[in-house]
Amino acid sequence: MRGLILFPAILLLSACTTVQHSNDPAPEISMREQFTKSLHARLADAEVALTRFDNAGALRILDEVEGASKDWKKTSPSEDVALGWLAEQSREIRFIATIFSADEQTDKLKELFTAAPDRLYERFVGDGTTMQSPACWQLYAISGREGEALRAYDRMLVLLEGKQHDVKRFRLSMLRGSTLAGLGSEEAARAAIVEADIILTRVPAAKVEDLPAFGTYCLLRALVLARGHNYAGAESMLMAKFKDIPEHIAKPRIERYGKAFKELAQTWPAEEERYTKEPADLPKVEFETDKGKLVLTLFEDDCPNTVASFITLVEKGFYDGTVFHRVVPHFVVQGGDPDGTGSGGPGYSIKREATRLHFRGSIGMARSADPDSAGSQFYFCLSAATTHHLDNGYCVFGRVSQGLEVMDQLRLGSKIIKARVLNKRAHEYKVEKLPEKK
Repeated sequence: MRGLILFPAILLLSACTTVQHSNDPAPEISMREQFTKSLHARLADAEVALTRFDNAGALRILDEVEGASKDWKKTSPSEDVALGWLAEQSREIRFIATIFSADEQTDKLKELFTAAPDRLYERFVGDGTTMQSPACWQLYAISGREGEALRAYDRMLVLLEGKQHDVKRFRLSMLRGSTLAGLGSEEAARAAIVEADIILTRVPAAKVEDLPAFGTYCLLRALVLARGHNYAGAESMLMAKFKDIPEHIAKPRIERYGKAFKELAQTWPAEEERYTKEPADLPKVEFETDKGKLVLTLFEDDCPNTVASFITLVEKGFYDGTVFHRVVPHFVVQGGDPDGTGSGGPGYSIKREATRLHFRGSIGMARSADPDSAGSQFYFCLSAATTHHLDNGYCVFGRVSQGLEVMDQLRLGSKIIKARVLNKRAHEYKVEKLPEKK
């Protein structure tokens, strides 16, 4: 996913108070209405471009709208142009077009911009239209735009007043609770569960049990426990929650997460003990980010070439100024791409080495479908339960030994200001690079 590296400036249409000609007000009002209608139509065209996955086209239209607005201010300096709602609409469309401008995001776009009318609510997590919902809440949340996300959420709650909207409120509550819990806020998860419990006293189970949000409701408590490495407790809670749920709802989740929690309960004690017995001379790297500092302990004894590559890149200043271009709540925060697009690298790849298991705070090497395609991109593991399936497929070459709370605060576009090697072993770190593939 493209990170929020640069956001084009959004024109803020402000009012300017002047004296109008008292003898001829009607033409001025007509011109304003005509201009407003024209902008509205062009923004609708941009919206259509988004639903067709033409992000570049949507951005071109927004540029035209911005240019037209500037021309209007030049030609009508006496006009009181109060078009803030159009600026909000333009801002929202530009935000989404920018977020999803990478080609590989087509599948996610299709999920958000499905043509089915009954799923338009999911598209913007509001009342179904961009004009009335201020933004796609989750995208604001993962990009660190907390103020806008909060305003969006509060407005959506107003739009969903009344028992007839209980199901939508349930879905919204689960989306918000799960997203924020996956970014480190257990308090948000607990609040969402309380709200969902209240709603479920009014809504028949048949109305919600087939929704993905209901699966989230059942899993969220267990995922919160798993964040604290209480995997046995997470498994017990999961099984208890699914006990009275129809088999077609429970079975796939019991099999997937129940198995993961059970295996993690068995493997975590040994991994935790390894942490306490780590050799004192394991290399350490510090990331100074715009959210704070993290210290990374690197597993040189398990994957020496991967660590050699990472240390070499750090010492060259390769990671300085790069951004985190991918944030998936409950899953990973990914960075290390000099382009910030998710497709860049150091100009070489390395062979995948033997790997440790994934736990919260683990650091793995990102790669393509080719197992031996890792370069500079890495990811921080936010949750063991949701990255368990990556074990043995990706190289875990280190862990966040200090600054887990900083890791939780990283968002799309968060920046590595400076990466530095704190200590390393007394030998040359030479990287074994793979031949360039043609």
